[in-house]
Amino acid sequence: MLAIVGSFSIGIRGFASMSVWLMTRHVKMGKLTTVNVVGDAAGLIVSIVWALLSPTAWALVAGKVATAVAYVITSHVLSERLPEFRWERQAARDILMFGSGIFLSSATYFFSSESERLVVGKFASVAELGCFSLALSMSYAPFGIVQRIISNVFFPMISSTAREDGAKAAKHFRKFRMVFLMASLIMAIGFITLSHTAVRLLLRPQYAPTAWMLQLLGFRSALELFGSAASVMLLAVGVTRYAAIGNTAKMIFLAVGLTIAFSRFGLREAIWVLALSPFVHYAAMLWGLRKRFRFVVLTELFCIACFLATVALTVLAYHAASR
Repeated sequence: MLAIVGSFSIGIRGFASMSVWLMTRHVKMGKLTTVNVVGDAAGLIVSIVWALLSPTAWALVAGKVATAVAYVITSHVLSERLPEFRWERQAARDILMFGSGIFLSSATYFFSSESERLVVGKFASVAELGCFSLALSMSYAPFGIVQRIISNVFFPMISSTAREDGAKAAKHFRKFRMVFLMASLIMAIGFITLSHTAVRLLLRPQYAPTAWMLQLLGFRSALELFGSAASVMLLAVGVTRYAAIGNTAKMIFLAVGLTIAFSRFGLREAIWVLALSPFVHYAAMLWGLRKRFRFVVLTELFCIACFLATVALTVLAYHAASR
């Protein structure tokens, strides 16, 4: 019953004003922040009051629904124009074509990302699964923060300039490409060098295996962050098929790689397969950039060379210092 009532929050958000997407498109961060903060604050207040009056799990569900309601109301209050109902055949056709690619890409991404938990859960022990879950959560925490910045800032800017001026879009891409490179390098170096220290300080000794898992999964998060610039560039111009191809290839790679790893080797080799899987998706994105934006391919190749060389030097230095 809790899940059923909580799921209503998703349906409620469907009534939000379309102005939210216009705010995102035009990078109106002030209004976007207001919408999100009001919704989160309302949900927090409702959860606290409900918990004080009746300390049950329903407090969390009520807060989730209240967040959705406040989000919808605030989006309409801050809307610059009232919604209009109109049918445009060309717009419907464009949405259908774009949406079909997004659907396929999202479906393959979901199966490739969630299947790893199921596969590891089947072959790993309870203790190993616990360490794996901790490492997975810790590795994705910084990536989730940066991902929100990508969605709210980088994507709207690139999509806007890509429609208006290709040369300007290339300039913006190169600028953001360097930002993505630095952010992914900081993340990779941090996870490789500090994972053991962080686990030792934050967790109990029985969770020590989390450290080496966090190193590999953290590298994977850094690699996914590195490749997200190419994904966003293609998505900004409505090209979704390369993402679908990349996610499908990644899913096949994981299926074959994890099967071989668990049948012939062990958990460590299986997590190596997970760590290297973003390369498969990135290869498809790089091919898409070559087809659509030849003028940024050299920049992309230079950045991937810098990323791999820096990571290799960091690993060598870390192992030398650990001896």
